[in-house]
Amino acid sequence: MKKTETLILNLCSKKLTEQDITDFQQNFKIHLPDDFVKHYLSFNGGFPNANWSDGIENNCPLRHFFSITYGEDTIEKRAKELELLDVLPFAMNKIKGYFCIGINDENYGQIFYYRKRPIVKNYKETYDMNEIELHCSNFSTFLSNFFFDQFYGKVPKPSFGWVEDFDAYTKRW
Repeated sequence: MKKTETLILNLCSKKLTEQDITDFQQNFKIHLPDDFVKHYLSFNGGFPNANWSDGIENNCPLRHFFSITYGEDTIEKRAKELELLDVLPFAMNKIKGYFCIGINDENYGQIFYYRKRPIVKNYKETYDMNEIELHCSNFSTFLSNFFFDQFYGKVPKPSFGWVEDFDAYTKRW
């Protein structure tokens, strides 16, 4: 496990202003932690230069951060889609897992990992079972715990044809 010294995000959306953040918070009727705001003023969404986050109990893969206001995959869009209470989704991985930040008094600023578990009924897969677990204590800790797995940046191409942007954690060996 090689931790990244500096987290860098690529392909970010339009740079945010203080007014964009204020409008976002007023729209959701929330106040975001300072470390979260500082990060989003530097990087509005994007793809990180490391692909795993070290948590309290589990390491979780990460694909990209959602942007605020600008871009196609925004926090606003994901919050509306997921309809989560007490947390706000800000990042995800390729296996439908989401990183969320706590926004109520009891969990304010804590980072959670949320995923929908499939339930198979009559040979149809539905996502009725939700799981959410504490990932780390705050956003600064979240940002400082990124690392590279052994497959980062490598794209296996077996004869049965995996896609070009395959991430190693999405397949079992």
